[in-house]
Parts: sequence; structure tokens; C-alpha cells
Amino acid sequence: MFQISNDELLTAMELDSRYYGFLDLSDPRNAEINDLIQQTITALQDEIASSHSSNIVKQRDGKHGNSKSNILVKDEHIKENSGQMESDNKDIKFGLANEIAPKGNHQGIEEVDINTYCKLGHLHLLRSEYYEALSAYQKYMRLCEKYWNNHAFIYGLGIVYFEFRCFKWSIKLFQELLYLNPHFTCANEVHLRLGLMLKVNGDFRSALKHLQLALADSSPSTFTDLQVKFQIAHLYEVQNKHKAAKESYEFILNDRNVSLDLKADIYRQLENNHYPRRK
Repeated sequence: MFQISNDELLTAMELDSRYYGFLDLSDPRNAEINDLIQQTITALQDEIASSHSSNIVKQRDGKHGNSKSNILVKDEHIKENSGQMESDNKDIKFGLANEIAPKGNHQGIEEVDINTYCKLGHLHLLRSEYYEALSAYQKYMRLCEKYWNNHAFIYGLGIVYFEFRCFKWSIKLFQELLYLNPHFTCANEVHLRLGLMLKVNGDFRSALKHLQLALADSSPSTFTDLQVKFQIAHLYEVQNKHKAAKESYEFILNDRNVSLDLKADIYRQLENNHYPRRK
């Protein structure tokens, strides 16, 4: 089992879905934090396994205690006819106590597991382990009655569905998140992804609204303003608004900060649509 210091544990516990896209774990400079995340995942998985084992043992011991109590009641009934009601009541109370105790303990352990599943989802997401993140998030969602109060969870699950191209569910979660918390830390990331998904779905008006909101948001983001403007230009293109698309593409090309990759994408779009290339 990995030994994690208190400081390392606090660092890992602070990480959640809001770091997705900002924390590049493939970068060698982040190798240490990547190792820490993997160790934390292992520790949390061990915690879940231990909790489940404890539940199984307690439930088994509870059933064993109830069976023994029932045998005692039967023996008393056979051996003694006098004082039967008093003896039975005593044994029944003892049996109920054994039955109730494991349930209370199970709820306490299960409560820890609920939070653990959500944290596992976040950490798997940061490592781009989408299947594992989805499994952990869905488990948390089933166990937590008021999951909608956990906005980082909603965002994380929305990201996972987005990566799997399950746009229907991703759109639903992101829209719910913006309704619950319009000023969410990563609202600009939400608006961008909503814009991209709605564009694919053909809801061009809503797509443009969200892309413009993403562009207007000055919060730190995983995308540049020029990348958002490219998506807006492409939105015009898919609507056959060729003049607006061409002007938008050329506006980006005129920006001295345009990257070589983005410039190549723009020239590709201009050529594919037979726009005359800017000299």
C-alpha cells in the first residue's frame, strides 16, 4: 500500500474536474503530481474495498447473531413453559439490537464511499481515463440524493459525456449546471462545449450565443480567443453564410498572434470552400 503524507493528501484532495485541461499530466514537468494522483487513486480504491469488506463481515456477523438468538428463543420455549413471554421478549430485543447495529455502521461506511467515488471520478478524469471516471461518477450519482449541489461533479460528468460524444447527456448536464450556477468557475469552458455540441446538432442560434459568451468571458481558459473566433467562423460556414465566414477567417489571419496550426486550419477551410485565398 502506498504511503501518502498529509501535505500530499491535501494537494490531491484539492484537485477536481475544474483542473481538466489546465493540468497537463503528459508534461514531464508534472510527473510528480501525476504519480501523486495515481497513488491517491490506488489509496481510494483500497478504501472502497476495505469498506465493502467491513460491510460484508458486519452483515454476516449480524445474521449469525440473529440466528443464535432465534435458537435461544426456541430452546427456552421447549425447556420452560413458565415465564415464556418474559424470556421471549428479552431475546427478541437482543435480536433487534443486533439487526439494527450493522445497518447504522453500514450507512456510516457508505457515506465515506459516496465522497470517495466522486473524488475517484475527478482524478480519473484528470488522467483522461474516461471509462473509469464515468463508472465512478455514475456510482456517486446513484448513491447521492442531492448530487446537483455538487457543481464540480456535474461539470466532470458533463466533460466525460462530451469526450464520449454523448452530446444529449452532456448538453443536459451543462445546461443544468449553468442554471444552478451561472458564475461557475469554468463557465467559459461550459459555454464553448455547448457551442460546439449545439453546432453539431444544428441549433445554430444557440450555438452562436454560447460561443459568443465563451469569447466574452475573460476567465482563464484552455482555449484562445482566436480558436473561439475560428469556431464562430465555421458556424457561419455550415450555415452557408459564406461572406461572413470568409471575413471571419481573414480577420483571424490578420492577427499577428495566430498560431501556425490555426492558420493551416483556416487555409484548409478556405480552399475546401473555394474561397479566393488572401494575398
